[in-house]
Amino acid sequence: MRMSLGKRLIGGFLLAGLFPLLCAALPSLWKSRDALQNAALGQLEFARSAKQEQIRSYFQERNHDLAILSNTIASKCLEAESKMTVIQAAQSAATATLFQKFVDDIGAQQDRSICTKAQEVYRAFIETGEKTPEYERYASIVDGFVSSQLYTGYYVVGQDGRCLYCAGGGPVLHADLLAANLAGSGLGRVVAKVRDTGEVAIEDFSAFEFAENAMVAFIGAPILNGGAKDGVIVLQIPADPINAIAQSRTGMSAGEDSYFVGRVNGETSYRNQRVIKEGVFGGKRTGDFIDEALGGKTGSILRLDIKGNAALTCFSPIPLPGGFEWMVATTQPLEDMFAGSGEAGTSDYLADYAKSSGYQDLELIYPEGQVFYTVGKKADYKSNVISGELKDSSLGRLVRTVLKSGAAAFADFEPYAPNEGMPVAFLG
Repeated sequence: MRMSLGKRLIGGFLLAGLFPLLCAALPSLWKSRDALQNAALGQLEFARSAKQEQIRSYFQERNHDLAILSNTIASKCLEAESKMTVIQAAQSAATATLFQKFVDDIGAQQDRSICTKAQEVYRAFIETGEKTPEYERYASIVDGFVSSQLYTGYYVVGQDGRCLYCAGGGPVLHADLLAANLAGSGLGRVVAKVRDTGEVAIEDFSAFEFAENAMVAFIGAPILNGGAKDGVIVLQIPADPINAIAQSRTGMSAGEDSYFVGRVNGETSYRNQRVIKEGVFGGKRTGDFIDEALGGKTGSILRLDIKGNAALTCFSPIPLPGGFEWMVATTQPLEDMFAGSGEAGTSDYLADYAKSSGYQDLELIYPEGQVFYTVGKKADYKSNVISGELKDSSLGRLVRTVLKSGAAAFADFEPYAPNEGMPVAFLG
């Protein structure tokens, strides 16, 4: 159907009139579209930047937490080391004072009548077996001295090495202390030293067969009769006063422990009975730090104890007379130091911190890889993340990275077996 000329003219005029309008409107539409797109993109970019800043801020806060914890732990180490140093100084001073008492006591016996004039009375008893009133009087004085002091033996030895009298009697009474069966004992050795040097001598602790193999030491000095040397006086020193000093709990936490070690003929062994951990008086005890202390060095080390627990150990020499080589060491488990001992009045600072800061767990790891503390006490507790089953875990890789770089590092989320296989991330 053909359109009339009039309609065609009207349509043409309409197109002619609309075309300029369309030409003017289309750019505005495009600009509006671009503006809307740009506004939407700007909002997305703003949201992205906000999220990025939130994440960046979150990790900055976590790094700040890590720095605070590191400083806190370092401060606790220094605090513990300072405290242990004070404790050891007191123990060392008390031991030196005790040994000076031994020296003073033996010096006070050298010219007493129970050691000089009494020798003839003691010899008369050996020959006759008769205890005269004079013998009883001298014996009473000696026995009274021993019972009132800390000593467990008092030996009056003639110039020939024969034991003329000993408090309480016993197998060595009237025996030749320089004979083969006694010369190798602590008593025999101290008598020989005094005879050879003419001076006070101290024999370090050893098992004494004639005292039921108890650990005892001996101090001896020449008997002075009118200024002349006339035999040897010996005092027997028990382990009790040494144990009392080393076992003192003053100022110590529940897991803290001190012990003494001595060296004789290159062999090192305990000089007290340990309380918290295993160790018997006279039992063998070795270690590089022990040799350092016996060589005169004072210091501290982080180490694994005999049960494999990480601990801080402080050590120092004990200066004693008589050529004694003794040292004192004090050890405290790191878990006890950082997390509290669990005893009344103590709290787990790290557990409290993890809870208040929203951390799932907080772990302390020894440089050799042992996890010695965790809040959660999961399967990684007491494990070794460097050499054990978890060495290839995200935690194991993180620990190696931190130890190698000496800087903080992050291990991204991935499944972790001790966390029941659920993904977990680590910052260390």
